[in-house]
Amino acid sequence: IYQSTLDRWTPHSRCRWLGTLALLLGFGIRIVAKQWYQGVVDRTVPWQKTRWLSAFLLILVFMARVLYAQGWYIVTYALGIYHLNLFIAFLTPKIDPAMDFDAEENGPELPTRANEEFRPFIRRLPEFKFWYSVTKSTLIDICLLHMENQSIKDTKSHQEKSSFHQNDMNG
Repeated sequence: IYQSTLDRWTPHSRCRWLGTLALLLGFGIRIVAKQWYQGVVDRTVPWQKTRWLSAFLLILVFMARVLYAQGWYIVTYALGIYHLNLFIAFLTPKIDPAMDFDAEENGPELPTRANEEFRPFIRRLPEFKFWYSVTKSTLIDICLLHMENQSIKDTKSHQEKSSFHQNDMNG
């Protein structure tokens, strides 16, 4: 942040120093929080089954909330498409062997020289990044479930519920 910006916000020198100190303190807290978060994420690498179980439970919590509230269908649809896109990237090889076969006329062959090695299957999206993206997107969508403006509810059932409450109040 430039000094002119701080001068505009805090015209007095004492306030300027306090503003600068608060800004530096905020940056320091942010750096420490990022390092702590990255450490927690890095410690989960060897726990593959536990990570996927937690991701599955998060998705179940998300789906239960959507079914219970009967809304947020567009958010759910977008999350499903995103998860499908991640799954396809997870299954896709990083180097497409079909492209290598097109260059050769006879199709795939075994290596004939020492420098022609077999290349193992390398995924375009590694498993950890796949899990991390699924978990992060599900957590973001769980947060979106708490915002009413993100929900498009079924208008017919909403009208039936409101007419039921009006009849209940009148009768």
